[in-house]
Amino acid sequence: MESNKDMNHYDIARATGYSRTTVGQKERVLITKFMRALLEAQGLTLKSGAKPGKTAKYLITVHSTGGVLLGKTYVEQFGMEPGDKLRIAVDDDCIRLMPAPVEPVTVSDTSASTEACSVAT
Repeated sequence: MESNKDMNHYDIARATGYSRTTVGQKERVLITKFMRALLEAQGLTLKSGAKPGKTAKYLITVHSTGGVLLGKTYVEQFGMEPGDKLRIAVDDDCIRLMPAPVEPVTVSDTSASTEACSVAT
């Protein structure tokens, strides 16, 4: 941190890997995670309490069409945005959703848009 005195907290967070690229190719700086890591490095751990307003019930319903809706509470909790993709992993009695890695597509790489996604379990 001492060598980065001329950088603001967003630039430092970005430089230390606390950012991700959305499906729309926008960079999102994970400033809350960065600040928590700084505090923990100084020996201070904050409680992860529920935010004011609606709280997650960790229960969803399967619709008649077979679909499920995660809901805004979960989407916000994990910093997801419209268009982000999730990987699905199925175990014997468990379904896990994980953010799918975003791979930028270049103009010269037209095969990336037609390839199927492989899911690791």
